[in-house]
Amino acid sequence: MRKYFFAISILALSAAIVFTVTDDVVSANYSTSYEVNVPLQKSQQTQTAEVFERIMERYQDLIEKSLLSQKDDLADVAQRLDRIEAKMDHISKMLEQMQEAPSSKKVKKVTPNKSSDRK
Repeated sequence: MRKYFFAISILALSAAIVFTVTDDVVSANYSTSYEVNVPLQKSQQTQTAEVFERIMERYQDLIEKSLLSQKDDLADVAQRLDRIEAKMDHISKMLEQMQEAPSSKKVKKVTPNKSSDRK
């Protein structure tokens, strides 16, 4: 009888274990919700427009720098032309004096204007 009692107690114990485990499994809530954050992506048209805007800004900067350097170059050329014009006026005055002066008289020296001096 002891053998049967021992076997019955093992069966009862295993049935209790199975019952408690299955009760927890059945009552457990296995539903899960996931939250995934996906960054917004720009469309190809938007990306193309932004690239075009950056290219145009760089092109405008390049044109602006080029025009500023040309402005400085033109100012230098204008100064040189003014100096050349002053020297030519000086030479023209000297030639007029030479033509007016008799061959025996000495030609007086004409000094150039201060504006024609080189800087």
